[in-house]
Amino acid sequence: MERLSSAGCHSILSDDELENTSWFPFCVTATKLSSYSGIFLSLLFILYVFLNRFILRRFLLVYIYGEYYSSLQLSGQRLFSLRHLGVLARTISLVCIIKPAFMLVLSDSRWTDLYFRSSSITLGDMAFLSASFTSAFHIFELIFDDQLKLLLFAHHLGAIIMVQAFLPTAVNVPVTRVLELNSTIAMAKICMCWATLDAPLVIASYVIWILQRTWIRSDTGLCKLYSSGFYLAAFSTFFEASAVIYFGARHWSQLSALQVLTISCLQVLFTSAKAKVCKHLRTAYTSLLKKSC
Repeated sequence: MERLSSAGCHSILSDDELENTSWFPFCVTATKLSSYSGIFLSLLFILYVFLNRFILRRFLLVYIYGEYYSSLQLSGQRLFSLRHLGVLARTISLVCIIKPAFMLVLSDSRWTDLYFRSSSITLGDMAFLSASFTSAFHIFELIFDDQLKLLLFAHHLGAIIMVQAFLPTAVNVPVTRVLELNSTIAMAKICMCWATLDAPLVIASYVIWILQRTWIRSDTGLCKLYSSGFYLAAFSTFFEASAVIYFGARHWSQLSALQVLTISCLQVLFTSAKAKVCKHLRTAYTSLLKKSC
């Protein structure tokens, strides 16, 4: 039985427009997922609260780290749990987005193509799921991380607004301006580039933060940890900016002036945040190098 989302897209698109390989699948995906975005984000946020309060802080971290975790002050335990939750959330988000990003951005697959052959989950569904995992964690981090710097605060706000405003904007395109779907689809592909290329550095930065306080305590080990983290951060920063510039130029004619401005501002913000991470890792490495490495 055809759903309202599919029937609605059939009704507003002409036969020629239905033949477009990307318009109809994207229209169906956007109208379907816009109905779930709010409640799904809320459920994920509640899940993070549950994991943080009842699984990580009360059981798992005590079991893994023992006296070290128990000796931390309450604020330290909260931040320690937050970093572990960040590794989990961003890893799940990365796993979910890799295939949709590759298939939709590089291979020009359809948004309604199946993610698994034997399931009804589509590439568009998984891309939305990944974005929701990231947005929910950003909200969680804004609330519970007292040490979040202003630049990262702005980074998280920009990412949240972009993700949460995207679907309502897409489904509210006037029927008479259906050609704007081209620019909306181009914007979606750039957002997937951000999601895919941002996650590895975030995960690595959280892992480095955890390792330097637990398993790696020697100066030599810390030097290797900081240097590896710096090179990864520098490569990730350069590669993300280059990829977004490339795909932005590729779809330049399809993007509106407002979208170009939005992409440019967000990329400057995201690159600045990553450059801050690079600077922090390099400073930590050089200061330790002078002492003992």
